[in-house]
Amino acid sequence: MGLQTYQIIKSNACGFILTNYDDGNLWITIYLPLGSLCKIYPIGGYPFVENDNPELWMKVLNDWLKEIAFDIYEFCPFTIAIIGFESDYLETKELFLIHLMQIV
Repeated sequence: MGLQTYQIIKSNACGFILTNYDDGNLWITIYLPLGSLCKIYPIGGYPFVENDNPELWMKVLNDWLKEIAFDIYEFCPFTIAIIGFESDYLETKELFLIHLMQIV
């Protein structure tokens, strides 16, 4: 667990998990607890309330996660990066392989 800084005055709890799967792939998960996010961003009932407009605060978070991905790539090149709510390695791998097979 760590502390993530959004701008000059906003900070939030965050953490990461490193998972090395049997197929040789490494999955890095960076997470930001919604309970902490609601203290600095108007997340409302996300992801359970469809009327909320998460785009207003989610763009800031996604841009920050994208910066982290670029920083990681400089030291450890990777094939794919995914930003999203509760992204799952096995599901992502399956979808990636399905789309890859359609291209080939």
